Amino acid sequence: MSRKWIFCASCAGKHWFMPSEARGKYRCLGCDGEVSLIDAKRVAKADKVARRAEKIAGAPAKKKRPPAKQPKRVIDRAYFLWIKGHYCLVCGKFPVDAHHHTLRSQGGSDRTCVPLCHPCHMELHSSGVETFEGRHAIDLAASIERLNEDYDAGDDSPMSHAVPAK
Repeated sequence: MSRKWIFCASCAGKHWFMPSEARGKYRCLGCDGEVSLIDAKRVAKADKVARRAEKIAGAPAKKKRPPAKQPKRVIDRAYFLWIKGHYCLVCGKFPVDAHHHTLRSQGGSDRTCVPLCHPCHMELHSSGVETFEGRHAIDLAASIERLNEDYDAGDDSPMSHAVPAK
């Protein structure tokens, strides 16, 4: 027979309880009181909660960690629209998507985007940056630098600013 260690409400003590002949009932071995299984589970859960509260009360308070700092994203709407006015760096098609080389969620700004037509943009995301750059012999990081230099210099030419891979 299985015994359970639970709190007896009759004698206000913890005792081993043995299953009685009645189904779902337990009999206290300390005072011979009878407790239903539902009451026993409820009391056992309350006892567990009380022990946990005692443990927490005695423990030092936990220090909360400050949330991780997210990198600040720079939004440059004028640059973004300037990029959208260019032809694709790879195939020269228009209109283009602005591909953010550094993800916006990771602090990438609008100044890290390059103009790619939709098919080229999807190809880049499906194949990965290294494969895409090798397949089309283009260096996206150098192209971003060149685009930024041309934008800062006031170059409004929508022609390709692609930098070939070395």
